[in-house]
Amino acid sequence: MSCSQVENNAEGWIDSMKWMSAFVGLLLLCLRASAENNADTSFTQALAEAKRLVDTDAGKAYDGEFAKVVAPRLGDIVSGCTKNLGPKINFEVVFVFAADGRVQQVLTPGDQPAAACVGDKLRDLRLPAPPRANWPVQLSIDINPDNASKVRALDAKFAQSDFSVFWKKFSSAAISGDKMTVAEMTKFPLSMPYLVKTVKTKSDFLRRYDEIFKGEANAAQCFRNAEPQKEAGRYEIYCPFKETPNDKENAPIRFIFELTKSGWKFAGLDNINE
Repeated sequence: MSCSQVENNAEGWIDSMKWMSAFVGLLLLCLRASAENNADTSFTQALAEAKRLVDTDAGKAYDGEFAKVVAPRLGDIVSGCTKNLGPKINFEVVFVFAADGRVQQVLTPGDQPAAACVGDKLRDLRLPAPPRANWPVQLSIDINPDNASKVRALDAKFAQSDFSVFWKKFSSAAISGDKMTVAEMTKFPLSMPYLVKTVKTKSDFLRRYDEIFKGEANAAQCFRNAEPQKEAGRYEIYCPFKETPNDKENAPIRFIFELTKSGWKFAGLDNINE
């Protein structure tokens, strides 16, 4: 074989390799586009089903359960995932729940990284069992200057609903003397009345439990009929002195509850007369 033949064959081989490389690149691009299209199709179908179900009685009830669990965490998550995206943010995420209430699948549009970020951070949700397996729930995020007041009102509605669930569990635990449950629902350090040492840890709380709940007020007795009062983004319960449990006109012992990143917590005890 002459040198010119070798040179020609080499050039042909190089051209073939270039063509093959281009073909493989095009094939990978097509496969990627196909996968994205399939993902968008799955999202679109799940979103349509979620919208259909939320109009049913079962769907409305489960949507309420979803809101109670998501509300305490949503603000921080959305803020983190949409940082530097500007004043107008609009996207949707669909969570598909398995029969045991765990998240089975998170679906988002292929061109919405903020939606994917929110979905990933809420992937650990655990709800009561849905009406059936593979139950889709839609989460819509729509933030812009025009609807800011509506967003705040919706946040307040969710927070209030969430507190009612918290209060039912907390008050029941306090009334029955379930110290461990009450401790788990308490924020540390726990603020205390003027000149009284702060409760810094869970073990300190359990040791001083009677001081907190049986000191100036009998919390177990008070909580049976107490009505939470909303004050500046938190809730408060006012109790009378334990010596005069029926004196509703003089109830200066205040139990304070605040919304934290992990939900509502018992955050402080106070005597408003001091």
